[in-house]
Amino acid sequence: MEKMAKKIFDMQIRHVVHRNKKRLALIFSYDKHVVSMIRDLPDARWSATMGCWHVPDEKGMIENLNKKLGNVCNIGYKCPVRMMDESRNPVRS
Repeated sequence: MEKMAKKIFDMQIRHVVHRNKKRLALIFSYDKHVVSMIRDLPDARWSATMGCWHVPDEKGMIENLNKKLGNVCNIGYKCPVRMMDESRNPVRS
């Protein structure tokens, strides 16, 4: 019997501000297995506003994401993108 290869998903990590807190947005195509792994991360939340999962932007989180999801996701890190406030307006630096 032939062994099935694990699916690998592309995921982008982006710096965002959501509800006045620094967060890392996790952008990927839906997969229930990946979502269940994300739910195990500390303070992981779904945002209907942003349409993605997000986790705290704190020291060690990107390494934690790589450790937890690296075997099923190709994780790409985007440099800080346009930050948005709650009304989806760009936040000026």
